Amino acid sequence: MTRYSCGLVCALAMVTPDVASCFAPQPASLSRPTAMVAGTTLFAEGESESEGQFNWLEEWAMQGKDAVALMKVQERTQRVMLAQMTEDRIYEITKLLDAMVDEATGEISESDLPKAKELAVQTRNLQKEYKDLVTGEPSTLLDTFQNLKLGEEDE
Repeated sequence: MTRYSCGLVCALAMVTPDVASCFAPQPASLSRPTAMVAGTTLFAEGESESEGQFNWLEEWAMQGKDAVALMKVQERTQRVMLAQMTEDRIYEITKLLDAMVDEATGEISESDLPKAKELAVQTRNLQKEYKDLVTGEPSTLLDTFQNLKLGEEDE
């Protein structure tokens, strides 16, 4: 699994000092997606990738750092794991969307449009879930994860 640096790691570094090292910045040679469908871009107009790598991820993590710092270690650990998986999935979907864009026209073909719209909806939902996880808000993903764990303990 690819790991990316994120402000969430700083907020959750209290889990264990080794957590931050798990998410060390990746070499610049790794390609990152640059655009999504429906006019949503990952970087501000005219901003280079190195200047604006997913600023909204960092902003949300910084918004929630105080709330998350007050949580028990187990919940912080679960939140960081789920947030990292969510972030990875956002990157994967974005790569799929980038692959659908015709390089010559910069548009998505009619045949790929339904799939692209579905992927865009998934990305929006994942962004909301990520924001809930890193800001300390109630998270349906975290609730589901905890309910699955409780079900395993009952067996």
